[in-house]
Amino acid sequence: MFTELSPSQAKAFIDAEQIHLALRDAQEKMQPYTGGMHWKTVNGKQYLYRTTDGRGTAKSLGPRCADTETLLQNFQQRRAELDARLATLEARQKEQTRMVRALRAGSAPPILARVCQALCLHKLMGSHILIIGTNALHAYEALAGVRFVGDVTATTDMDMLWKHKARLTAVARDIGPEGLLGVLKRVDKSFEIHGQQTFRAINADGYMVDLIRQTPTPPWKTEPHNLGEQDAFVATDLPNMKWMLSVPSVRQFVVADNGMPFEMAVPDPRAFMLFKAWLSTQPDREPVKRGRDAAQAQAMRQLLQDHLPQYPLTAAPLRAFPLEVIRQHGLA
Repeated sequence: MFTELSPSQAKAFIDAEQIHLALRDAQEKMQPYTGGMHWKTVNGKQYLYRTTDGRGTAKSLGPRCADTETLLQNFQQRRAELDARLATLEARQKEQTRMVRALRAGSAPPILARVCQALCLHKLMGSHILIIGTNALHAYEALAGVRFVGDVTATTDMDMLWKHKARLTAVARDIGPEGLLGVLKRVDKSFEIHGQQTFRAINADGYMVDLIRQTPTPPWKTEPHNLGEQDAFVATDLPNMKWMLSVPSVRQFVVADNGMPFEMAVPDPRAFMLFKAWLSTQPDREPVKRGRDAAQAQAMRQLLQDHLPQYPLTAAPLRAFPLEVIRQHGLA
């Protein structure tokens, strides 16, 4: 059902995660130092200006004096330190990516990694988007330090559960008027809306990304359905998504099969297991999908029992699920 990573694979994975976290920390520390500072002469007098974006927007910090000279010196010194730190960590990450790829320590598809990286860049991962469905298994296997055996993780589509009631942060609002479709197009220009299925974007390779939200209550209630004014990517409503939204999410470091590092936010692994088990019993579910749901639920149950003792199989964390569902699958 699954195999543990070898000692060399595990070490490569751990080293990759440590470098990734250090690089992310340095990138966050660099954010206040984006843009720059410069002197500008106005009416014969010099002023210190702070550039805040790539369009040249600048704000005066005051006339030239000892304080503003010190401010500029400190800014330049700290930025130089962070530039050097970023360069070192980026070089280490490239080297470690080659190591991870050579040791086959990752299994996730690169397109999944690239989309997740974009979601993280725009501060959407976790706060607004959860990865559900089959691709979430890559986060759970990474969490447990194992690799699922067989085709239980095989898929050519990605399911994104949108927390559509969450307020967009300033960074997230920066995604632009094309919204989530624009984010996908920056990953792969070939992503387009799939015919009349406006909840699905598909690229030239046939990889599909579905956007899902919890059905409003009542269903006709007007609630946000896309992330941008010109975003053609419109979420489809599904009932019972509140079960997945009600549990704490897990943010997990994952590695693609080409060594690419990324992060995913997924529901509590027990919620994934129970939801898949419930899906496998639904009469309106396609038979071929019911069998796959059951196999994934069983694999997750075994993973939880054998490798994730921090997630005990009890009903307490799953109270949003109906009691009959919890009891039916032995968690009461």
